[in-house]
Amino acid sequence: MPVKIPCLIARRSVLLLLVAFGFFVLLPFWQNANNNIHQTDTDSSLGLGVADAIYVISLPARHDRRKDMEKIRLSLNLSWTYVDALPSANPLVGIMMQWITLVRNRPPYLTRSDDSPSPDKTSFSWPEDAETMNELDFWNVDPWPSLFGVPISSSLQPLASATQDFTIASNASKLPEHLILTPSRVACWYSHLCVIQKIANSGDSVSIILEDDIDMERDIHAHLRHIWPNLPPDWDIVFLGHCWSNEALHPPLALAEHHYARIHKSVSPKCTHAYAVSRKGARRLLVHLRYPPFAFSRAIDQAIAWLVESGRLKSYSVVPSLVVQRKVSTSDVMVGKGTGSKWKDRLTNGILQDLETSESS
Repeated sequence: MPVKIPCLIARRSVLLLLVAFGFFVLLPFWQNANNNIHQTDTDSSLGLGVADAIYVISLPARHDRRKDMEKIRLSLNLSWTYVDALPSANPLVGIMMQWITLVRNRPPYLTRSDDSPSPDKTSFSWPEDAETMNELDFWNVDPWPSLFGVPISSSLQPLASATQDFTIASNASKLPEHLILTPSRVACWYSHLCVIQKIANSGDSVSIILEDDIDMERDIHAHLRHIWPNLPPDWDIVFLGHCWSNEALHPPLALAEHHYARIHKSVSPKCTHAYAVSRKGARRLLVHLRYPPFAFSRAIDQAIAWLVESGRLKSYSVVPSLVVQRKVSTSDVMVGKGTGSKWKDRLTNGILQDLETSESS
């Protein structure tokens, strides 16, 4: 039987406490008590030959996706941990959406000592504890404004996504879909942050985070074993798959035999369906992704891509992708958009891809 740790309990009493005592005072306790983590029983060596742990973020109701993920796991003899994602309809998402609005509308409070606060917008400066090695909470509570006394709205209106550090368009209705901050994107950010916080405070040197709509190359072990030694020792994050970016723009770290993937310094990798993080990288990610007003300001893949572009993360990308999004079932993030964005990758010998081919023949 899988090991279960309580994680996501949507109880009215908990919600009332959040409202009564302030969202960000009680949220650390919510996070610690609320994630359902299901660990598989398979004994295995290091995950994919490079990681101490693998986590799969998956909505509990998506039994179809977990069934397919089990096919991958058993085919590669892996051990991983399922983490229940936060559903977009959970009341916590509504509270977070209102917190985002509150942060954007309040007077500036995040300034460096040499900044002059602007009366019409929130000042922005990055956290000073990005390199801390102390244990990191899910939230850096002090700067977060409390929602005490703020009524909970029953309607969740999409907001404009921020770009760069904290630039927000004035009219969300004129933005393309990928620049709209929806409840689904806020829930996705929260779900990834739960796992990143766990990794940041663990003793694991390398961890891999997967989403549940993926396929993998059948020989991914061989690829990673061949290219992993080329990584510099101070790397933060490695994208095992990406979308919407030419990640081969920079030269490879080392020449590889023609049948192996190569690893490149990242350009602007989007999508969070498969990435590895070092413990230091997870800590650096957590410090930035929990930091207001950057926290929950856009889709999490856009946020991480900006941290890469702006030099705040030491990121590398595997090219071609060894893990891809399948896009065969309804997207949980791009609701109403079918299987999601138009980006489509194909593997050489994908595990599920080959199974589907053999079943249809």
